[in-house]
Parts: sequence; structure tokens; C-alpha cells
Amino acid sequence: MLTVLDDKHNKEASHELRDKLPTAKVETEVNQRQVLSAKSNTIAKGFSRAARHYDKHAQVQQRIAKALVDWQKSQPSSNSNYANSVALDIGCGTGQLALMLSGQFAQWFNLDLSFAMLQQARQKAHAENMRTKRAKSVEDKQHFILGHANELPFATRSIDKVYSSMALQWSENPFSSLAEIHRVLKPHGEASIAFMIEGSFYSLESAWERAGYASRLNRFADKSRWISAFERLKRYATKGNERIYENLKEDMESGIAESRIAESTAGSIEENTTQLMQFSTWHPNLLHALKSLKAIGANTALSKAKANMLGKREIERVESLWSREQDMYSLEYHVLFMHWRKGV
Repeated sequence: MLTVLDDKHNKEASHELRDKLPTAKVETEVNQRQVLSAKSNTIAKGFSRAARHYDKHAQVQQRIAKALVDWQKSQPSSNSNYANSVALDIGCGTGQLALMLSGQFAQWFNLDLSFAMLQQARQKAHAENMRTKRAKSVEDKQHFILGHANELPFATRSIDKVYSSMALQWSENPFSSLAEIHRVLKPHGEASIAFMIEGSFYSLESAWERAGYASRLNRFADKSRWISAFERLKRYATKGNERIYENLKEDMESGIAESRIAESTAGSIEENTTQLMQFSTWHPNLLHALKSLKAIGANTALSKAKANMLGKREIERVESLWSREQDMYSLEYHVLFMHWRKGV
């Protein structure tokens, strides 16, 4: 079931999507708990706590979003004019990509795990509408939907362009996320995504390991896992694969209908590109670095070790082993950029 923030935006959805999408319901924080798995709900709560002040602390996320927009412009494209197109931003956060790009599209769907993030995104769209006073407002063409990347609440072949910046690293199943994106893309539709991978925060991870303490940082899937998942998608997205159901059932998350699995691979992949980029933030001490992650919700404890309190001895030991540059410590963000275009 498609979940939106209010009836107004559901009623204003494009006829093409409105006729294809499941029935919408008014979103509440109770619905959020029903939609998400236990792990996803933990992540959503972390980002919801950070939502109100997220933009004040998310400079590196904004840099990565801008880098994704610039990078995708250089990729092979079947469409230079999106005036009649529908776009989806998976893990929209406070709506940074919408602010940058939604004006180019006829309809823009913001999707996120966090109810509070969607509220911030809607407020940002309203503020931009008031600032620009456009005839066809930025706010009117945007829609705000609670949902999960691994089971997108959109009809097959209903989206022209999918974006996602700094969200898919939280996916429990990379293949499922990629397959769902491919499923909702229209023929000749495009996806441009960027997400953190293993190797992020490597200097701090190394210091924690050498100090003999369990790391307090979340781990992300490595590049090879994402590339392997995409290569499987490319193989399955080929007509005539008689073992498609057998193979895909092992890869996709349980509970997804066979028809949805088949739809995920309908349409070949015509063009695809990947590129690894690194971004860094700088901090005077360990607590400052960890607070910067907490301020953007990225410190969500997914294990018992991460939830335990830091002691003074641990802080001093880790800082003594954490490499510095001009008395500053770095947090490194290893980000994988992926772009592909769907065939017929």
C-alpha cells in the first residue's frame, strides 16, 4: 500500500501514476512502525531524531548530492528533457535533491524511511515555493511517501528517473534494492545513485581495532557486493532465462510475490557506469566526530557494542592511534556512484 503524508498530495498525483499505484492512506508515525522491519525502524528512528537539525550538520551529504547531480550529467542519457517525466528520490531525507532537480520534472516523488524527514522535505518544498512564487510551484509537483528501498510502493514501469544519494548503504539486501529500482523504471528510464560502502571511516576503524576495542561505527557492504549484485541483475534482466525464478528467489528478500520478482528483471540494461569517490570531514577530537554522525542520524546503534557508553580511557587510547593531519582527525566517506539505463 502506498503511504503519503496527506490526502492533498495524493489527489494531485499524476493520472498516469495515480491509476497504477496502490490506494494511498494518510501517513502517521504509527503507520511507520507497521511499514518497516525492526532494523529499518531502528534506522528510521535515528534519522527522525536528527531530522529537525539535519541540514545544519549534513554538509558532506550535500556535497555528495551535488556531486551525484554533476556526475550523472556526464553519463549516457536517453532523455535531455524531463518536462513530462516522473522522478523518484529514494531516501530523500530533507529533500535536498528535490530542491536541486524537481523543477525539471512534471512529478517528483520523495520517499524515505523516516516520517520526520518527510515532514522536513515538505516544509522545504513549501519554503522554496514561497520564495520563488512560481506559476507551477515546486511544492505542487512534489509528493511525500513513506517506504523502503527493498519494496518500493510504485507500479512496475512507472518512473522515468530514479535518484538516491546516501541512503542505500542502509539496505539489508543490495540486490533487492537494485532490482526494485530496475522494476519501477520505465523502458529507457535511468537510475543515478550514490551510497557509502566499506572503507568509509577507515582511519578511525583502524584506530579502534589497534586500541583493542570494538568499533562504535556501523559497517557497510563492500564494493564487490554491490558490483556482484548489479552483475546478477544484468544477467537476470535478459529474456529467456529459464532459471529466473529459482535464482531470484534466493537473492530477493522473502515475502515478495513471484510476479514482483519477474517484473524486477523485465527490461535489459543498455548502459551502466560506476565510479568510486572519497569525501572527508575534519574533527578536533573523537567526541566531535561521533557527535557529527549523531547530528545526522548516522550513529544509529545496530549492535550492542555501539550502544555502550564511551569511557575516558577508550577515548584517549583511540585518539592516540588515530592518524592526524594538522591536529585534525578525518572521517572518510567512500561513496560508490552508479548509473544505468533500462532497455525495452
